[in-house]
Amino acid sequence: AVSPGVLVSLGVVVWVWWGETTGSARGADMRAFIATAVEDLRSDPRVGLIGAIQSLFEGAMYTFVFAWTPALRGQCAEGTDAESILPPLGWVFAAFMVGIMVGSQLFSRSLLFSSSSSSSSSHSPSPSPSPIPIERVAQATFGAASLSMVVAAVALWTRPDGCNSTASAHTAVVLTAFVCFEVCCGAYFPCFGTLKGENLPERSRSTLMNMARVGLNAILLVVLISADS
Repeated sequence: AVSPGVLVSLGVVVWVWWGETTGSARGADMRAFIATAVEDLRSDPRVGLIGAIQSLFEGAMYTFVFAWTPALRGQCAEGTDAESILPPLGWVFAAFMVGIMVGSQLFSRSLLFSSSSSSSSSHSPSPSPSPIPIERVAQATFGAASLSMVVAAVALWTRPDGCNSTASAHTAVVLTAFVCFEVCCGAYFPCFGTLKGENLPERSRSTLMNMARVGLNAILLVVLISADS
């Protein structure tokens, strides 16, 4: 009850006393930025696809942030032997962070493989593996993330109520799928950053990404309202 009042008060303070850093008269014209972004959006379909990918994947990622704890706890939260069945949430979170680090390293390794393949092909007459296109890395990342969530959803759907060995086995499957999803998240950020740098015009990149965040927030709003209802 207190937080909305504090948030509104801080918003008023920022609005009144915090001046905008515009940089130039042209930078202050928001309509010009939006018009440029819309022009780029219409001229290249890849721009809209990248915005949709960001909204959908990050929508799933932030929904996962809200849902992973109750998903792992299930019906065991109130059980007398819940502590012996539930995974320790602190260790689970640590496993998620390690998964993100592993995903980032896997992406870096894929780039190293591409560089070594390109180098060997330029110095050797024999054919060598072609570099891995960044789009293929992104496709593999999204495919693995989708498969992880499907496995987790099936395991949650079929998990029996209560705290027993069968429920514990299903929870282990869910946890494994969640860690795999975090690995994909670790690969997503550098991979998608590379895609944005290659495909989004620099003049409207920040505006386009902010427009994509509108869709992301809409997804999260719908998910949270549906969860509360």
